[in-house]
Amino acid sequence: SVEQGQRMTLLETMVATSVDPLLLLDARPGPTYLTVVYGNPALHALLRDQGLDDLPAAPLPEWPLGSGNRVTITTMIGQLHPSEPRREVLYLPDAHQWLELHASPILAPDGQCTHWAVNLRDVSDAQRATQVQTHVAAANRLALGGAPLQDSVDALLGGIESLNPGWKVALVLADPDGTLQVVGEINRTFRQAVNGTPSRHLQDVWGQVDPDRTGLSMDIPDLLDFDSPLLAAREIAPRLGVRTLTQLPLYGRDGQLLGVLAAAHGQA
Repeated sequence: SVEQGQRMTLLETMVATSVDPLLLLDARPGPTYLTVVYGNPALHALLRDQGLDDLPAAPLPEWPLGSGNRVTITTMIGQLHPSEPRREVLYLPDAHQWLELHASPILAPDGQCTHWAVNLRDVSDAQRATQVQTHVAAANRLALGGAPLQDSVDALLGGIESLNPGWKVALVLADPDGTLQVVGEINRTFRQAVNGTPSRHLQDVWGQVDPDRTGLSMDIPDLLDFDSPLLAAREIAPRLGVRTLTQLPLYGRDGQLLGVLAAAHGQA
């Protein structure tokens, strides 16, 4: 009927214009089992972000999405039920992305599941915010309980790698005895290279980089190609055990340099 045709047109428009990725997954035994028979434009956009320009013809667990992602997807498929909907949050480690999944079985007149209708929603920002809150709360509990500064800082900064894989963060502080101390964990090589270094070397660097104490960061894309006018900086750069380094200066009320917040990555 005309009314049914209008409803179908509206339904197709709703699916096509949805901002959430939607797909139909074949549940019928045979050569098409677990292939995606339909994906809306939002799904294609999601796949492009993963490096896939077209919808693969292979079953979903065989898509080239990274080994860690395939493990997550295969586990999820194994938990789909032919007569009950499923809702869960998937973490795709290779994409460092969280997706909320709603999967509903589509049943034939005989009651057999022929497809799963899958709705995806990117909830990465919310998951990262939750992780940050968890680490801040843990650091506060440790600080209020009288734990050493190292423990509180580790709890506060420990979530950085889960939020930004490969990155490690630490504080480099100027001790009253005139040397530097690393609080937090980048790696053992970094700690050994920095601990005990005269703090005046750090002050010399930031005296050149940020003479007006504006608090802007200093980014070094490749420490093995770091050309500083300061000999001490050039000498220590290749011994830090990392390749990329970003530093944010920490100034006291009187403008004195207290140390830096350092974020490091093992690759350039």
